[in-house]
Amino acid sequence: MTDTEFKRLLSSPEKLSGGYLFYGDEELVKTRYAALCAEAVCGADSFSAVVLEGADTSPAQLEGALSAVPMMTERGFVHLRAAPVSQWKDKVLEDYLGVFRRAAEYEQNVYVVSVLPGEADFGTPEKNRPSALYKKLTESLTPVIFAPKGGAQLTRWVERHFLSAGLNPEYGAADALIEYSGRDMFTLSGECEKLIAYAKAHNSPEVTSAMVAEVASPDLSEEAFALANAVLEGDRPRALEALGAAKRRREEPIAVLASVSRVMSDMLAVAVYAEAGLGAKEIAGKLKMHEYKAKLYLRSAGKNTDALAASLRRCLEADTALKSTNLGYIAIERLICG
Repeated sequence: MTDTEFKRLLSSPEKLSGGYLFYGDEELVKTRYAALCAEAVCGADSFSAVVLEGADTSPAQLEGALSAVPMMTERGFVHLRAAPVSQWKDKVLEDYLGVFRRAAEYEQNVYVVSVLPGEADFGTPEKNRPSALYKKLTESLTPVIFAPKGGAQLTRWVERHFLSAGLNPEYGAADALIEYSGRDMFTLSGECEKLIAYAKAHNSPEVTSAMVAEVASPDLSEEAFALANAVLEGDRPRALEALGAAKRRREEPIAVLASVSRVMSDMLAVAVYAEAGLGAKEIAGKLKMHEYKAKLYLRSAGKNTDALAASLRRCLEADTALKSTNLGYIAIERLICG
């Protein structure tokens, strides 16, 4: 089932039953649909809606919540959030699967088990190539995939944010925001709120592309990756070119360095696991990272842990210089040219 199909199901609450497995890249939509499901089953702000954190919940605690009698409503709702399914090994996995099987007896409750992006390798169920773990989980749970939004669909999603706040999006403003701040829906949601607040503070009836350029934060992920790669390879011209783009956008040096340090840190973690003999899929599961990113970092970093550790130490030195002096971008330039 797709998220669109599940959305249609929400309009007929009586058809909601049993357990659902929420997985895929769009964490924001998963969170929102879980909340809508709770409201559809037992009403807004109900005592019969329970949220459990996956890392802190045992199979017995989950079963206790699923078997509980709803308070002041006919049915209840349970959300096992950020379930660490890749860490459920052997007996623990069997215990959870047993809870899911027995949950059919607790018809008074509907439940959702949501999995963070990159948490587990589910294979490619849409191409009839599911993983063994996916097969086991979906024996009792109805799978709902939350695939990345893009194109016109993502543009309309951004425009609806502005319209729901009583503001008209100028033609092209939503696309300008996506181009500038990236396609991650969590990020875009925050940027939309910033633009809405800005427009209302200036008594503007619309959100414009000019406001995007003035208020929104850029997507530094690709630029940070390019800069980190260039530093690692000792390619000074390419590194300075990437840094120049951030300068032209007048990004805060400390934010640029933080992005580069985060990429370097992730690369080092990937390299350490690769050195231990793990493949991209296993590394992605261990680090809760999207498999594509793990493969990208693996190609760039390989098993070069010494060089990455040295680069991270230089990032720390640059960070110390940034916070204790007025060097600004000069500290990052010294990192590149040192």
